[in-house]
Amino acid sequence: MAIIWVLFAIAIWGICILLVKWENFKRLWIAGIIGMVLVIMIDSPLAKGGMYTFHNPGIQVFELPLFYIIGLYGGGVFLTYFYPWGYPLRGVLLLLIANAMFLPFEWFMVVTGMFEHVNWRFLYSFFINITGFLLTIYTYIIIQHLLGNKKYNL
Repeated sequence: MAIIWVLFAIAIWGICILLVKWENFKRLWIAGIIGMVLVIMIDSPLAKGGMYTFHNPGIQVFELPLFYIIGLYGGGVFLTYFYPWGYPLRGVLLLLIANAMFLPFEWFMVVTGMFEHVNWRFLYSFFINITGFLLTIYTYIIIQHLLGNKKYNL
């Protein structure tokens, strides 16, 4: 059943490749790395702490399915590409839309038994996802500013 995690990565990457022009990957590759690092920093302690568990993960890295992490590289690129730089209220709307796209996947994984909420509630995922999305955007802005690219602002 670890194939579901591979399919997750393929689906996220497929959506990303279809909607994000390939030439933008050169500019946004760091956003993908940020997305992967943040998912490890956020989800790994929660999984280790018994809040939720991944069933049939296949290859694991820091208590997380490897292909879950790989898929979220595409998620970081996708989120950063579509973020409406300079329009914070539209940014909030994008974060809510991104959450509306990700939460049904989590629900599907719970229903199919690939993921289990142990000491966790579905509502918590809404808030932790928004936190992860915001951290991705803010970290990308900080890195861009450190590199001298000041055009990225909320």
